[in-house]
Parts: sequence; C-alpha cells; structure tokens
Amino acid sequence: MKKILVLLLLVVSYVNLYSQTTINPTVNGTSASNATIGFVIVSPEKTVVGINVLLGYGNRVWISAKTTIQYNDPNTGSLITLPINRLTDINQNDLVLGNKYNYLPSNMFILNFPAIPRNVSRINLIEDRDWMWYGINFNPREDIDVKRLANNESDVNQLIASSKNKNSGIYEQISASGKNPSIYRLALIQNEDGTYLIYVSSTKPVGNWECGEVKAVLRPTVSSNIYKADWHTNDKRVESAVITFDDATMTTLISTQGNEEVYVKMSDGGNSQGTYVYSEKWSGTGFALKNGYVLTNHHVINDAETIDIYGVNGDFSRSYKAKVIGSDKVNDLALLQISDSDFHGFGSIPYSFKTKTSDVGEDIYVLGYPLTATMGEEIKLTNGIISAKTGFDGDVSQYQISAPVQPGNSGGPLLDYNGNVIGVICSKHRGTENVTYAIKTSQVRTLIESVSDSSIMDTTNQITGKPPVGGINLMHT
Repeated sequence: MKKILVLLLLVVSYVNLYSQTTINPTVNGTSASNATIGFVIVSPEKTVVGINVLLGYGNRVWISAKTTIQYNDPNTGSLITLPINRLTDINQNDLVLGNKYNYLPSNMFILNFPAIPRNVSRINLIEDRDWMWYGINFNPREDIDVKRLANNESDVNQLIASSKNKNSGIYEQISASGKNPSIYRLALIQNEDGTYLIYVSSTKPVGNWECGEVKAVLRPTVSSNIYKADWHTNDKRVESAVITFDDATMTTLISTQGNEEVYVKMSDGGNSQGTYVYSEKWSGTGFALKNGYVLTNHHVINDAETIDIYGVNGDFSRSYKAKVIGSDKVNDLALLQISDSDFHGFGSIPYSFKTKTSDVGEDIYVLGYPLTATMGEEIKLTNGIISAKTGFDGDVSQYQISAPVQPGNSGGPLLDYNGNVIGVICSKHRGTENVTYAIKTSQVRTLIESVSDSSIMDTTNQITGKPPVGGINLMHT
C-alpha cells in the first residue's frame, strides 16, 4: 500500500494539479479485471485518467488510438465521445498511439483526453475491442468566475491610458517555472475601484482565461512599489501573492509555489502620457556642503519636478526649495543647492572629506533617513566595515560595506571613525544580507570640480572620535 501511495503522489505532481482530483473513484462495472482506475483529474484544459495495472506476471492493459471516454451532455442528454490525445508512463515518457495496440510494461498508465464540462461527474472509459469501465464516478470540476474589465487588447490599452498608477502598462513574462511553461502577458491598471493585473494573452492556452479578465487584485503596502495580492491561478482559484515593481520590471511571488516569476514592461498601452497626472512623494537622504550645497544620489532626484529639503539644523517643521546644479548618472551622484531666499546657511560643517581609498576591514558608519513614513524622521545610524574596495560586479568607483541600509538611505554619507566622509550610499544587493554599496568620494570630487569648486568640500574636521550629528532629509513632490 505504501508503494502505491508514493506512486500516486508522483502522478499528482506530474500532471501539475490545479483542478479537481478524485483518487480511487467508484466504478459501477468493468471488463478489465487485471487493472483498476487510480484517479480522475478534471481541469479546464483536459481530463486525465490514471490506470493501475495489478501486480502479477502477464498482467497488462491494452491502450490504442481507439481508446475513448464517454459522457452524457448535461444540456441535451446525448452521449458524447472524446478520443485519447496522449498516453504516458509514470516517468512522463510518451507512448505512441496508432492503429496497433500498445501496452505499458510497468504498473501505471496516464491517459489524457480533452476537457469535459465542469458539471459532469461520470464517464465511461472504453477501449473499442478489449475492455471498458463504465460509470466511473468522480467530483465534478468547479470553475471560479472572475471579474472581467475588458473584452480585447484594445480595451485593455484604453484602461492603461486612463490608469492612475505610475507602473501601468503591459508586462510580458521572461521566466516561468515548470516544464515548457506558458508565457503570460499581463496588464497593470488602476481605476476608482482598485488596482488590478489583467490577463491579456499567453503563448499557449492556460485554462479558460480570456483577455480582460482579472488575474490579480492588488492591495497597497507602505511602499508604492510593493503590493500584496489575491492571485488567480490557472484554474482561477485564489492564492496569496506578493508583487513588486522595479523600474520596468514586475516580480510575482505566489505563496504556495515559492518561485519568483519575472515580467518586463513591454508597452504602456500605446499612450505614453495617459490622462492621469501622477502626484507622489518619495524621499532619500542628502548631506550638507558649504554655501548651501547638498550632495545626494542621481536616482534620488531623477524625474522630480520639485525638490524640498527638510531637516536643516534639525528643523523638520519647514522645508527649503533646491535646484540641481549638476548630476552624474553613471556614478549616481547629484549636487544640489538651496535656492530659497529664507535659507541662511547650514552653519559650521562638522565633517571633512577623504578622497584617498580606505582599506578593507576599516570600521565605518552610515547616516540616513530610511523609511521615514514608518521609522520616523529621527536620523538613523548603522555601522559595519569596508568589505571590499570594489562595488557591484567589481566596480572600482564603489566600496562594498557591511552596514545595513533601507530605502531612504540613498544619498547618505559613509563615514570613517575619524569623521571623514569617504563615500555616498547608493544601493544594496537584493537577496543578500547586509551587502551595501557606496560611491567613493573621489567620484564626488570629480563631479563637484566639473560644476562648481572643490572648496565647498570642507577640510576641517570637528567630530573625530565623537558620535555623528546632524543630517539633511530630502523630500520631493
């Protein structure tokens, strides 16, 4: 019994179960005494029947191209016959079906037939010249209806054009788990009722999905790029998922599958502007230089229409307007200057800049304002060491450090324990623990000298051996 149970579990895994399965269904009668019906699986794609051949010398069941299933049409009552379209063994090896009989020299057949209607609960399994099982009873398939927002891809494009989400567009799957999987195209839209992923198409049929049906309902989190979701699987049952957006990519993680599927944005629905004006805020960290200059990352200020600076001299009750003086997209640096007439200077800058490369193993710390919406506006400090003199993929313009950072730390200073700024935090390595990258101050000097004067980089150090103080938070609208 234990051996048979393991075999059935393997069969369930093989057929990629996502619909109704009946193991050891009741059978009213049979003329095949050397075998039994092991299971019946009904899905929107196909009907699968497993046959257990009884152990014993000479036992076998003949399967031919004339093997069929029969059922009574639930609407008319007429008898419908469906031909077999695939026969395999337990190891997923295809067996050739032809005019001549074939048999499997092991103890399990897996027969695939076209899908039957969802409310059918009984079939006959017939081999035209040799045997039949009649009255095989099983649990009928239960399809789940989903909301439909569009009738065709043109309608989907119109929904994208009026969407209220900055990530709206059509995404195409570039990776998928399983053997020979179907590749999806999904559209992200947001309207007054909520945020949705809509099924557009797939490289091969999956279930009974139609263009415009809702594949997932997205629920926002504290991050504008991370959503929890109710995800409809191939058979339209609901599972929990996490969906993230990063630039032009979308990643889905289905709770029961454990595999991340990656999508790339291929289209914005034919309307690059849309009809909705986005208004959002995001934040990063910057730090002061002389004469009202502020240093941060290029990606922190990129695409911002206005830049407001909070936290000058520790005051978060007011903000100051700033403008971009120069930026270095390649090295992810930006130099700003406060342009507000009410600004009266930062006062004395306590830290100095060190452009000589620091050594591996040197103690460092990071200052910044991560996740201000949930962690508050108090400046945060994390510490670690320099792990490597090169950054991501061996980039010599960066350090790798062990100090942990979070979204919002970008643009913050990296300091040694002598109070010298030795870098600017720029990114963390996704999927790793405490692998952070910082741009070396040699690159900072190059940017400043190209758009201003290196004298704005203070050389007087007031915090050697003291805890860090101060900091500036950037907030864009």
